[in-house]
Amino acid sequence: MWLAVAGCKSEETEHRAQQRRQLLLGQDLDKARDDRFNKTRLMDEQGNLLPSETEVASVLLPRGFTAKFTYEYEWYYDGPLPLDKLEKYFRERVAVDSVQNTPEGLLFAVKQPKDKPGLVALTIYATPGRSDWSRIHIRQPPPTPLRAMTPAEIEARFAKRTRY
Repeated sequence: MWLAVAGCKSEETEHRAQQRRQLLLGQDLDKARDDRFNKTRLMDEQGNLLPSETEVASVLLPRGFTAKFTYEYEWYYDGPLPLDKLEKYFRERVAVDSVQNTPEGLLFAVKQPKDKPGLVALTIYATPGRSDWSRIHIRQPPPTPLRAMTPAEIEARFAKRTRY
């Protein structure tokens, strides 16, 4: 019996000693802080926007943009970044057919993302808000239907589209 009690006491003592060793080793607080910062930062050291994990119509959006509206084949994202940064970001990451500077902002006619060839064309509107805010509006053409839509289907789609 004494051996069983001594065995339990020895395991408990060893467990506490292991905990003390972990505390004495210390934590790499600088590394943990840097990891948290790197996951949330919006730009790299040169001031270029970093891609997020959010993919819309085969395009990776920059970090810091959140969904504002979502429709079928159309997405709106708002973020705290200026328009010139967005222009540079999209020019680097998508195969742009043309860029038009309109009164509302920039209009990118996109063939396809550079890293995913063969996908359908889409349109990206980058619209400035205030000096520190922008909106990304992405439109993808709907797929060509295999058959013509009936008037009832057209009305249902229109009603769904305009109910917002």
